[in-house]
Parts: sequence; C-alpha cells; structure tokens
Amino acid sequence: MIRVMCAAVALALCAAPFVWATTGQEPHPPTSLEIPFLDRDPLGARWMAMGGAAIGAVDDGSSIAINPAGLAKIRRIELLGTVQKQSLDIDATWFGSKTSRSLSSTALRELTLSFPFPTYRGSLVMAGSVARRNVIDAYTVRQGTNPDGDVPYRDSEERSGVVTAWSGGGALQVSPKAFVGFEVHGFTGDYDETDRWDVWGTCEDVEFAWDTDVGGYGASMGMQYEPVPMLEVGAVLRTPQRITLEGEIDQPDGGEAGCPQRIYSIDDTATLPYSLGFGVAVAPATFLVTLDVEYTDWHETKYPGPTRDPVTDEYIYEATTDVRVGVEYGLVNLPFRFRAGYARVPLELNWFEITKDRTSISLGAGAVVESALTFDVAWQRTSFERESPADSYSEKRTNDRLLLTLAYRF
Repeated sequence: MIRVMCAAVALALCAAPFVWATTGQEPHPPTSLEIPFLDRDPLGARWMAMGGAAIGAVDDGSSIAINPAGLAKIRRIELLGTVQKQSLDIDATWFGSKTSRSLSSTALRELTLSFPFPTYRGSLVMAGSVARRNVIDAYTVRQGTNPDGDVPYRDSEERSGVVTAWSGGGALQVSPKAFVGFEVHGFTGDYDETDRWDVWGTCEDVEFAWDTDVGGYGASMGMQYEPVPMLEVGAVLRTPQRITLEGEIDQPDGGEAGCPQRIYSIDDTATLPYSLGFGVAVAPATFLVTLDVEYTDWHETKYPGPTRDPVTDEYIYEATTDVRVGVEYGLVNLPFRFRAGYARVPLELNWFEITKDRTSISLGAGAVVESALTFDVAWQRTSFERESPADSYSEKRTNDRLLLTLAYRF
C-alpha cells in the first residue's frame, strides 16, 4: 500500500479559510479544505488489481513504495514500468440543482530499476524509482438557488498538478525466511487551483488563483517473514512526510465593484503523520490471498493553520484505518493469473457527513513470457458520497483507473 507522498496541507487548510475571512462572504461547500495531493493507492497493476493488499506479498520493483523489504526477493536485474489512465466523474448538488463534470488523464505512473548484488548467502538488492505518485485533475461546478430570498449561487473549483517522487532503497535477506528493507524519497511537483464564485457584498465574480511549487521528503522501512510454508506476514512503518510549499495566491480585480487586486505569498512547511501497516499473505496451491491493514492518525498533521472546527471544536482531520483484501488465481501449467480485490479507505476530512465511505473494487490479469517478461493489467473503481447539510450541498465522486505494467528481468 502506498500512503501520502505529497499534500498541499498548508495551502488547502490555511489559504482557503483565509480567503473567506478576508472577503467576509457566506461560506461555500468546504471541498477547498481537502488535501489536494493525497493518493494512498499502490503502484503496479498486479497489486492494484488485488485491492492494494501487498504489504506481506509484494516481490517486485513496486516494493520500493509498498514495502521495501520485498525488494530482497528480486533475483535478477528488473526494469518495471507502469502506465495509468484515469477518469474522474464529479456529480454535485447545491440547493437542489445538479451539475456533472468528467475529466481524464494518461501518464507514466512509475519506472523502477532493481539490481541484485552478489552475496555469500541470502540476497542484497538496491533499487531506484521515479514515480508520478499524484496526477490530480478536478473541476467542480456548483450552482443553485437559495430558497431564502430566492438568491442564485454559483461557484467552481478547478485543480491540477503532478507530484513526482524520486526514491532510492535497498533490502536484505537476513535469514532464509526473513527480509528487511528501507527507502528514502524526495519529491517535487506543482499545484494550481482556481476558485470562482458569485458573492453579494463589495465584490462580484470573485476569483482566487493558487500557483504553488511543492517539495519534500520522507522514508519508510519494512519487513517480511515466512513463519510457515505458504504463509507470509509483513509490516511497514512510514515516517512523517515533510512538505514545503512556495508560491502565491492571486485575487484579480473585483470587476464592477472595483475591488483591488491582492496577491498573497505562500512559504510554508507542513508535516504529515506516521503510518503503520501490517499485511498477511496465504498461498495455498495456485491461489494467493492477501489482507492489509494500515493506520494513520491524521490528528497529528502539523501545518500553519487551525486543526479544529471553530464551531464544534472537532478535529478537521481524523484518524483512518485502511483495509484491503485481494485474491490471485494462477492457471495450472499455464502462465496466466487472474485477480480481484476490494479496499475500504476512509476519507480523512471530517467536515462532511459521509453517506457512502470511500471504497474500491478492482479486477486484473497477468501473464509471464518465458520467465523474463511480465504483463499485468488492472482496472479499479473508487467511489464515495458525502454531504454538507449546512450548505445544502452533496456530491458523488467516481474514479476509474486502468493500469498496464511491464516488467523485464535481464
């Protein structure tokens, strides 16, 4: 499983409330409080097809992001690459009026090179990876009429950005049944957001534009152990991710009301909390069954802004426990495998009422050609529904991903 590799926390949680404080207008649905870069899905089509449940089973180049201990199982030089196509549908209802938007993108998701070194016994493997951990495109338009005074409302949020992680790591087989590994990473990226809404006060058609460069670093360490044949267990500890944000927020001229242009600078740091995951993998006959559980206490997120709702005194973000399960079936005497998975990955933002928590279903297949070339494909659908009754707002998001992974072993 892969957790957060980058998040514009200070921007999302500090700048958005500041905007409303400075304009003094009525609040709009709090989607602008959402961490924009937050991808907890795994790399690699094989593991995506199994719901992301891979902490105890991963054994290829994707280990560097899921559980680095799995690198020690690689016995030949391996070059692994993954391409992803993503489609996002956003259906929003505000004051009874519904709007829908669809977006899609295609990009290289990861490229990893793993190199085993000769050892007297066991194995030692080093790996390097470049991965687009977060490819984010979102465009939400909301409009409706407030029954109190029959006043029309309209606003929109348009987000775009890419975060690239540059990772290096290694793993060691410390005994015939035990593996340990580590990885460190730095990341670079950009985040742009444009918010527009109609307000009634001193300005009309207000617009705010974020232009931010994102950077940071983090690390993880993991282990895998085979206590008995056909059973493996794994654990991974992900250290806090330190985030840096530099850029500006531009509020253009207010239009007919003549509001002056304002530019706010952003130069902040934020820290995301520790994450601890456990996994188990059982391989009876031609099956592989996996289960992962990963806990993150988002209360410990540190950033230059409020951590609690000023009205209810509740934390803006809450602790989550991700649960993932997967199954793989290999045909006897044939190099084909078929996979399915399910994941429940709760939303971190505690500002909405969740009517359907975030869940994923996935399917996939793979083939091995002469023990050298591996093809894996996966499809995943993730969806959730939530509402903010105080704002007469509700939304449904559906995200479809199609992944293709090729791995060549020299």
